[in-house]
Amino acid sequence: MDANQNDRRPMANDLQERETFAKMMWLGGIFSFFGIQAVIWTIAIALTHADPSHAVAPGYADRGSKWESTREQVAASRALGWQAELTTVAAKGGASGSIVEIRLVDNAGQPITDAQVDIRAFHRARAALAQERAMTATAPGIYTALFDLSPNGHWQFEIKATRGADVYFETVIAVVGNSQLTK
Repeated sequence: MDANQNDRRPMANDLQERETFAKMMWLGGIFSFFGIQAVIWTIAIALTHADPSHAVAPGYADRGSKWESTREQVAASRALGWQAELTTVAAKGGASGSIVEIRLVDNAGQPITDAQVDIRAFHRARAALAQERAMTATAPGIYTALFDLSPNGHWQFEIKATRGADVYFETVIAVVGNSQLTK
């Protein structure tokens, strides 16, 4: 009987060693999986954090949290009956960029003069790169500003025109490309 017991002990030790090795392999595999996931997520976050296409549109949170006042401003703006027509042309005289022109008229079609017109423009895929300008009156009801409208694609133009107590808001989404603008 002693011989059988001695035979079993090496087998038990061998079995125990193999179980320990299997446990270590499983734990190593699980920790390796989580480690690889952590590296992948770190790389993904670093890449998206530096990419301007991963951004929220400027002022989005403010408009959302103050929805009632935003809605009232839009209703008051529509009640004015003003209209804005936006066009773009390539800058002349060797200047880089595009000239954004806004034709601002009242409900009778008469030009809105002496208004302070501000505009914020951003490419829909690059909201973090918003450009803001105060526009200059170049003719009655015509306001212009120079923008860098690259790359081509969908652009959002947020217009705010103020004349006295009247405030007009308009958001225009347009496709800009090859010095042409389409709505």
